[in-house]
Amino acid sequence: MSVFEVSVIALWVLLLVILLLGAGIVRRLAQQQKQLAEFLPLPGLTPGEAAPDFTATTLEGRTVGRANPSGRETVLGFFSAHCSACRDHIPHFNRVGAAADERGMQALAVIDGTEDLVGHLLEALRPPVAAVLAPFGSSTLLRDYRVSSFPSYLGIAPDGTVVAAASTAVELAAALELSVPDDGARPAAANGR
Repeated sequence: MSVFEVSVIALWVLLLVILLLGAGIVRRLAQQQKQLAEFLPLPGLTPGEAAPDFTATTLEGRTVGRANPSGRETVLGFFSAHCSACRDHIPHFNRVGAAADERGMQALAVIDGTEDLVGHLLEALRPPVAAVLAPFGSSTLLRDYRVSSFPSYLGIAPDGTVVAAASTAVELAAALELSVPDDGARPAAANGR
């Protein structure tokens, strides 16, 4: 065998080894992606999906739920005591809540945290927005609604269908065609959990 033939055979063997290693790497990455998907949070509810029913008690002692007694949409804002941007977003949600109330909609701020941790958020909330505490450890509300970042917002039709999902109150107002005065201020970007 000549040196050329040995070189060609060696190159083919090397190419075959590289292809086998590449296939193994691709297979391993696919397995890891599947495992990772099991641990990552599901994306939040999207328009067209059915929102889970719930009943909760506001901090004022009023019983509320997904269904609005007036037969109109329900507007939900999800906030967390551990979210540094949430307090800056609440004034915008207050304006959306006021506009929603004028149209007979119910506006609820669902807050992840216990009463001793959420004082800074409660101070910023204004009627007609009602506050519901739903700590992750003792409430299933945030998990049932697949809330994976704060703040986030939903509009829910009387039949329980999600009609709007947004990452800002301004986006939610636009999606629900609510006339909300714009003060020109924009809250800082949300930081997630």
